[in-house]
Amino acid sequence: MRVAAPVITSSLLALLVSAPANASTGGGCGWVEDGATACVSADGPDVVADFYINGAPYGCADLWLTVYDDTQGTSFNKYLHGCSNGHYGWYTKTPNADGLKEFPGINGHRYSSQIALEGFLPPYPTAYSEDLVFSN
Repeated sequence: MRVAAPVITSSLLALLVSAPANASTGGGCGWVEDGATACVSADGPDVVADFYINGAPYGCADLWLTVYDDTQGTSFNKYLHGCSNGHYGWYTKTPNADGLKEFPGINGHRYSSQIALEGFLPPYPTAYSEDLVFSN
């Protein structure tokens, strides 16, 4: 029995050492609010946001997607006209060569997104993503 213990300990140590050192945690889509769901995730070195509309309430005219770097207190907005059902995204800050947009993630920073449905009296119906802690 004393011989087996070091073997098990060595095996566990090998598993821990071979595990990836960095990986973003959290993120994903939040609860559905008034037919909208906001999402945030990591894609390589970038933070990306997208959202789903599935039955926005009558009167919805415009959408505002906001992505937050909650650690720095900064954000950017993406305005879209219309509230048609479907998947929208990935949206981020700076256009790249493919026409997609990039929002470079910063290790250890917390990110989130929200989608606000306009066309109503404020406060606008708003859906929030889960929080993402970025690591690349």
